[in-house]
Amino acid sequence: MKISNSLISFKRLLTPLEKIETRVCCSEAKQKIGLQDLAIVTHSVSFPSSEDEDVGIGLLSLNQGTKSYIDFLFDNAIDSVSIEPVGIIKPETYSPYEGSLLSKRQIVDLKELCGDEWANIFDLDSFNQIVENKNYFVQIPSSNSQENNGIMFDKNMVLYDYVLTSQKVAMKKAYLNFLQKVKDGNPRAILINEEFKNFKEKNDYFLKSDSIYSILCEQNNGASFADWVNPLHRVLFDKEDNSFSQEEKEQEIARLETEFQDEIEFYKFFQFVVDKQQKQFNNYCSSIARINYSKDREIVQKAFDEGKISKEKYEYLMLKLKEYSQKNKGVNIIGDKQVGYSDMDIYSNPSFYTDKEYMGAPPNLLKGSTGQDWDFRFIPYEKMFNKDGSIAPAGEYLKKVMKKAFLDNPGGLRIDHIIGLIDPWTYEKSDNNKISASKFNLFLLSQLKDLVDCGITSEKIYGLNDVVGAITGENPDEHKILSQKGGIDFVRAKEILEEKSEFLSQISTLDVPVGSRHIFKYLLKNELKDLEDFGFNQDTISGIIDPIKGIFDENSTERKFLSQRGIKDFNLIKEVIFFKQKEIDKVYSNLIENIVLAAAKEVIEQRFQEQGIEYNDDDVNKKAASLILCEDLGALTIPVKEVMKKYNLNGMRDAARSNPYDETNIYREINPKQSGNYWLISTHDTMPYEMTFSKYDDAKKKAYISYVADEMNLNPSELFGRGNLWKYLRAKVARIFAGDKNPKTPNRVILNWLDLFAKDKQYNTPGLYDKTKNWVLRICGSDENFEKNYYEQILPNKKGINIPEELNIALGVCASDENNDKLKNELTRLSKIAQE
Repeated sequence: MKISNSLISFKRLLTPLEKIETRVCCSEAKQKIGLQDLAIVTHSVSFPSSEDEDVGIGLLSLNQGTKSYIDFLFDNAIDSVSIEPVGIIKPETYSPYEGSLLSKRQIVDLKELCGDEWANIFDLDSFNQIVENKNYFVQIPSSNSQENNGIMFDKNMVLYDYVLTSQKVAMKKAYLNFLQKVKDGNPRAILINEEFKNFKEKNDYFLKSDSIYSILCEQNNGASFADWVNPLHRVLFDKEDNSFSQEEKEQEIARLETEFQDEIEFYKFFQFVVDKQQKQFNNYCSSIARINYSKDREIVQKAFDEGKISKEKYEYLMLKLKEYSQKNKGVNIIGDKQVGYSDMDIYSNPSFYTDKEYMGAPPNLLKGSTGQDWDFRFIPYEKMFNKDGSIAPAGEYLKKVMKKAFLDNPGGLRIDHIIGLIDPWTYEKSDNNKISASKFNLFLLSQLKDLVDCGITSEKIYGLNDVVGAITGENPDEHKILSQKGGIDFVRAKEILEEKSEFLSQISTLDVPVGSRHIFKYLLKNELKDLEDFGFNQDTISGIIDPIKGIFDENSTERKFLSQRGIKDFNLIKEVIFFKQKEIDKVYSNLIENIVLAAAKEVIEQRFQEQGIEYNDDDVNKKAASLILCEDLGALTIPVKEVMKKYNLNGMRDAARSNPYDETNIYREINPKQSGNYWLISTHDTMPYEMTFSKYDDAKKKAYISYVADEMNLNPSELFGRGNLWKYLRAKVARIFAGDKNPKTPNRVILNWLDLFAKDKQYNTPGLYDKTKNWVLRICGSDENFEKNYYEQILPNKKGINIPEELNIALGVCASDENNDKLKNELTRLSKIAQE
C-alpha cells in the first residue's frame, strides 16, 4: 500500500505538490472571503541569498535566494510585494527614504554578469572572492580618529558599506571588459551595447545631471552640493541663478563631460545594468504561473500517476494551473515613492525648490507636540502649476518622476505620505530660541492650559515674538504690548511659568517653529484672499492642522484655536468658501489628477496598446487608480479625505490599533464603507505586532482579545494567557483577512515580513539615526534556509503567520452559510503539516 506524502505531518518543508495545493486552496479561500489583494512589505535589501551567492545584501534579480522567496510567496497566495524606494542612498543613514528619485541604487547581481547573457563581462572567480571576503565587523564613524569603533553584525544583516565598495570595484572591471568585448566584435556584447545606447538616449533627462553630480560629489568628499569648493559647480543646472551666465554653465558642463567622459559613461552603464536586471526580475514575478506551468503540470501528473491524488483533485488542480497561466498570475512588485527629494534630485533642478519652506509632519495639538521637522526640501504649488492652471516645469519634472516609477513597478506604487502631495505641512527654519506666539499657542490647550484662566489667550499674545518675556516683564517692549490688552493676571501667570520652567526650557530650544498647511496659505493669497477681511492670514492659521475643519466644525480643536486668535463670523467665512468651492477643489486636486494619475494613465494606455487590449477611458481611470497605494497614516485633513474619495484611491488603515471601546478612535473597527483601503497590523516603521501587543497591560490585552474573539466566533478563554498568545495573533490576522465579513466587499491586506517570520526586532525606528539598527535586518543569513526555518522552526513553535490557517478562520465567518467543508479540511491539513 502506498502512503501519500501529503498525509505525513512531522514539521517539514512542503512537497512540490503541497505547494501547488496550498497555492490553489488559499487562492480559492481568498476569493470566497473577498480578499482581493494580499500584499507583504519586504524591502529588497532584506531578501534572502543562497550561501554561494550572498554578497551581503538582498537583490532585485533572479538569483537563487530572491527567486526562492518570490516562489514561496506565490505558493502562499500572496499577490504583491511592496519594496522600498530603490534610489541611491546616503551612506550616513542607509535610509531608502532619503534616496534619489530617478537614479537607482548601484547594486547589481554580479553573478549574472558572469553568464553568457551578459557576454561574460565579469569572471566567476572574482565574484566568489566578493562572496568569501564579506566582513561582518562594521566600522562606526568616530570623532576620535585613534578609536577603532565597530560592531559585529549578524549574518542576517545588510553589509551596506562593504557592498557599495565591492560593487563599484567589480562593476568597473566588468565595464572595462564590456568595452573590450565590444571593440573585439563579441556578438553578445554588441547587442548589449545597442540596448545601452537606447537606454542612455531614453533617460538622458536625468542621467546627464545625475552622473555629473556623482562625480563632483566624490571630488568634494561627499559634501552637499551647497558646500562644494567651486561655486560654479554648485549651480551648473540652476536656471534661475545669475552668479554665472548660462553660457559659462554650459561650457563647464561640456568641459566636465569631456574630462570625465569615462567616469560618466561608467555611471550610466551601472544604471543600465541595474535597470535591465530589475526589469527581468519584474517580468519573472508577474508571470510565475505561466513560466512554471509545464513544471507544475508534471508535478500534478506524477502525483496522479502514483496514486497520491484522486482524479477529481487531479482535474481540479490542472484546471487551476491552466487558469493561472492564462491570466498570467504572479506576484506583483509594488514600488515606493518617497514624498521628499534627495540632494541629487535638488541639484538637477534647484530652481524648483523654495529656500523658505520645508516639509514635515504636523503637531499633535492636544499633546502639545511641535511636529516632525523632516527638513524635506519642498516644491511650492506656484512652481508646480502656472496661474492658468497648466503644468509648470516643476510639475512636468514630477510627472516624469512618477511615470518612470510606474513603468519600473508594474504592480503599482506605494506613495509614502500621500498627504504631502495633497495638503502638505510646511514650516520655516529658525534658530530663534524665544518662544513666539505661534509656538506658544500649541500648548495653551495642553501643558499650559492653566494660563487661559489668567487671561493669556491666543488672541492676546498674537504677534509676540517672546511670549515668556512679555509675561514675566523680562522683555519690556513685548510686556507693554501684552499689558495694553488688559484682563491678565500677571502674578499668577508668572507662577505657572515658574512651575513649568523645565518644560519651557525644552520648547525654547526647538529650532522648528510651528508650521502651516501650504495649500491653504496659497489659497489665502489667491482664491481665498477675501478671508483677510475676517482676520485670516499666515499667522492666524499657524499651527492649525486642518483650517477647513476649523471653519466647518465648531466642536473641533482647530475651531478653538481660530476663535482664540480672533477669528469670528464663521457663517460668512463658509459662504466665501462655498462660493469658491470649484477653485478650491481644483487646487487641492491638481497634483493628484494632472501629475500622479496622469502619469499612471499614460503608462496604463501604453501597456494596453503593447498587449493589444481594447480599452476605454473608464478602463484606464480604474486601472490607474488601482496602481496607487497611499500611505495616509498621518493627520488626515478634510481636503485629503475628499481628494482620495474623488479619485477612489486606496489608503491604509492600522488594524493594530482598532479598539471597539473607544468611539473617538478612527481605527475602532473595520468599516465596510472603506473597502478600498489596505489593512495592516504593522509596518516597516513599527515593531512587529507580537512585540506591540506584548507591551499592552492585561486590561488592554483582554479588551483586544475579547473583541477579536467575538468578531471571529471564537472562545475568548482559548485566546487568554501567555501560552495562547499565538492563537490570538492568528485570530487577529484572520480578522483583517475577513474585512467586513462580507465576501461581496473587496478587502485588501498588507502583511509585514517581520510578522510572517516572527522577528523580535524592529526594522526601522523613526527618529533613530543608527546605521547598526535601522534598515539592515534581513529575512535570514545565507547560512540558513528561510523556508526550512519557517516550516520546521517558526510555525512548529507557534510563531509567525500560517496563511492557510488564518484564511480558514476567516472563511468560517465570511462564508459560514456556504458548504466549504472540503476546502476547510484541505486548509486544515495544509496548515498542520508544520505544526504536528
